[in-house]
Amino acid sequence: MISFTGYGLLLTIAMYGIGIFGGNYIARAMEMPHRVQVIFLLILHLALVAVNYTVAKALNGKGKEPQHTVMGIRLEKFGLVIGGILTLMVLMMVWGEFREVTYD
Repeated sequence: MISFTGYGLLLTIAMYGIGIFGGNYIARAMEMPHRVQVIFLLILHLALVAVNYTVAKALNGKGKEPQHTVMGIRLEKFGLVIGGILTLMVLMMVWGEFREVTYD
């Protein structure tokens, strides 16, 4: 069980999930080629991580005691760590899409 204080974690997860789902829907509706969709989702992911960091920073404010934490860590730091891990996964997806496979 993940211990957290405040509603910030739920808000940032909802924002990220809805953003990725909406971006995927938009990319398919615009009938982009698959490789363009992958690049679009990479840019969207980076933008959503930045927005989530900004929202988490605004929720905690400049006070000494953070109001929104996850396992004792400030929400914005936790969001950056998880965003970094997800960025590695997204970059592997992009790399897999653009690498040339040759069979000898």
